[in-house]
Amino acid sequence: HRFLCRREYAEINSMLDQISSCLDHLEEKNDYLHACLKELLESNRQTRLEFQQQTGLTVIIL
Repeated sequence: HRFLCRREYAEINSMLDQISSCLDHLEEKNDYLHACLKELLESNRQTRLEFQQQTGLTVIIL
């Protein structure tokens, strides 16, 4: 087995930093999308309730 030299350790460390940055970015995007979907769901619920109140109908969503 061969030991890694300092340059190889530095390259691996740099790659790990890049991976960590990418994962952080993905987590931020995921959080943003989750918040958007929750907002959309709440908006749809509110619209459905308003529609039910205006028409007196019950809407069943499958």
